[in-house]
Amino acid sequence: MAKKLTVVNHEKCTGCGICITSCATANYYPPFTAALRIEKSPFNEGISKIEICLSCEDAPCVEACPSGYLIKRENGGVKVDKNVECIRCGNCISHCRYDFLQASNDGIPLICRHCGICAMHCPNDVFIMVENNE
Repeated sequence: MAKKLTVVNHEKCTGCGICITSCATANYYPPFTAALRIEKSPFNEGISKIEICLSCEDAPCVEACPSGYLIKRENGGVKVDKNVECIRCGNCISHCRYDFLQASNDGIPLICRHCGICAMHCPNDVFIMVENNE
């Protein structure tokens, strides 16, 4: 059964960035580039907002991808078809209803694989992996 990454403890996030570094390293992304984002609150020190792919069942980013680079993952979520080249049009990013999808510096979407590397390295147990029954 596929697993899905879920944020369970937003309030425990200190914004340390270990999750971002882990994601970047595991996925060979440039430093400080990851398939998740941390936005520190300008009003409450220590409170952060974490944005990751929510594995939408209807996946509007996939529907918007004209090249077929993004495809639906079995049991929910999105993955990359490694046999197809991304044309860097940005349609997937503009169609993410939560504005969580972002692109690398070269315009390729950074897709969360729900691998759990960020959860393994987070010192504050902000993330968990759950069974995805969708």
